[in-house]
Amino acid sequence: AKIFLFGDQQAVRPICEREGWLYAGSLPVTERGGEILSAMFRGMTRQYPDEMLLYLNSDILLQHSFSRSLVGLEKVPGPWLASCRRW
Repeated sequence: AKIFLFGDQQAVRPICEREGWLYAGSLPVTERGGEILSAMFRGMTRQYPDEMLLYLNSDILLQHSFSRSLVGLEKVPGPWLASCRRW
């Protein structure tokens, strides 16, 4: 699995290097400063059309069972969208 981290803060790149993640740069923003997530989805699906892509907000913590769940999802023919919510 590849982990991409988006952001424009100076601390993002060193975190990626330390954790072995890939720094994906900043996202375009609206005139009010909100990030345009659709640009991320569009770019990642174009770059990795046959891969399972997951989006997590930075405040989401994953339990150890998450990896086992992904193995099952990879076997389901797509295209499809999986969505999660906080419990």
